[in-house]
Amino acid sequence: MVEVIKRPEDTLNFGGVWHSDTTYLETPAMGALLYGVDIPEQGGDTMFTNMYNVFDSLSAGMQSFLGSQMAINDADNEAIRATRPLSTNKGLRATHPVVRTHPVTKRPLLYINKAHTTRFAGMSERESAPILDFLFERIMQPEFSCRFQWQRGSLAFWDNRACQHYPLNDYQGELRKMLRVSLAGDKPR
Repeated sequence: MVEVIKRPEDTLNFGGVWHSDTTYLETPAMGALLYGVDIPEQGGDTMFTNMYNVFDSLSAGMQSFLGSQMAINDADNEAIRATRPLSTNKGLRATHPVVRTHPVTKRPLLYINKAHTTRFAGMSERESAPILDFLFERIMQPEFSCRFQWQRGSLAFWDNRACQHYPLNDYQGELRKMLRVSLAGDKPR
């Protein structure tokens, strides 16, 4: 169990970018449980995006292209580093399919995220950027997401393989304390 805390004097919130947990590991987390201990009076909600729906919304040509690609995921990517400058995960990197098949549902879904995905395997970051930026923008579209409004004692449990999350940082000057448990996962295929 890990404490995820933003103190009243903090300006950054841990993981404050759209992401799937630990995609920089060979076997990323399967899911997570997050429990609200201290919740701000207003704000501090978490957004979740359905990665099946994002994938399904793409053209057949884009789905086919992405289905043949692998992506590099870096623990110390610039996007995530901005939300936790004292990262202890430097040097952790893994390559995963851009489109993975969920081991339970057997459905394809988009498996990249702004926090950790840096480029397509075999391509430079500059070459990868236009397509990744397009996909990162698509992931943030409201039609694919929902908003979880925290209360003290709330418990969220999500499938890290099939969704992304984004903790909103709209509660400056207030305490937000959460307890997180990550569940062991499998190698994406």
